[in-house]
Amino acid sequence: MIEGIGCFLAIVVVVVTPLVVKALIEKRRGRDVRVRAARIHSALGRLSRKEGDLLALEEISTVVGNGRWLLNPAMRAQTDLWSRALGFAFNNIGTVDGRRVLETLVVPLTSSLIFEPSSFLRETVKVIRENPNRRDIHGAVEEALRAMPKARITPGQSEWLYHRALEIVKQQPAEADVAVLALGIGRWHCSRARPDGKVTVYDEQMIQNDIAVRRAGV
Repeated sequence: MIEGIGCFLAIVVVVVTPLVVKALIEKRRGRDVRVRAARIHSALGRLSRKEGDLLALEEISTVVGNGRWLLNPAMRAQTDLWSRALGFAFNNIGTVDGRRVLETLVVPLTSSLIFEPSSFLRETVKVIRENPNRRDIHGAVEEALRAMPKARITPGQSEWLYHRALEIVKQQPAEADVAVLALGIGRWHCSRARPDGKVTVYDEQMIQNDIAVRRAGV
């Protein structure tokens, strides 16, 4: 009888212990996500109050780190972090602070479970429309697009962004900088459909033709 109870308890320990350990690890990771998110919110708040707060910018970069924690399922509870980071970056993209937040926080967040492609693409179009001749902003947008994981944006979504860029070219044909940006977005869109990620001569010709037609007002 005693031996039977002993065997039963041994089985329970073998089965239950890994589950308990796993639960404790997940709990600890969830707590880590909450702490990191709170630190980033605090840093964004400081940047909102004081432009050029280098300590706040460094805090964001340090907290994000290698970004592995962003893949934790606990990130699902941090949707407000995405909206706040995106809002700050694009509302301040004309400043160093905005571009740094885009690079060090928004781009890494595109790998997380709280990434919303539609909001990112809408903000991108809005920024291009409002800043047709700001090469620094255009460069930041292109860098962000290239740095995003390929799987996070569908071919249909990248095509949508490309066509919105072409629309802006048509609306502002005299703005050469917009045409250059549309060229960059077109290359980004086409490269995503190529296994080697390289734009072909045919892609280049198509993009150039698309831009020429819009600038001609057709």
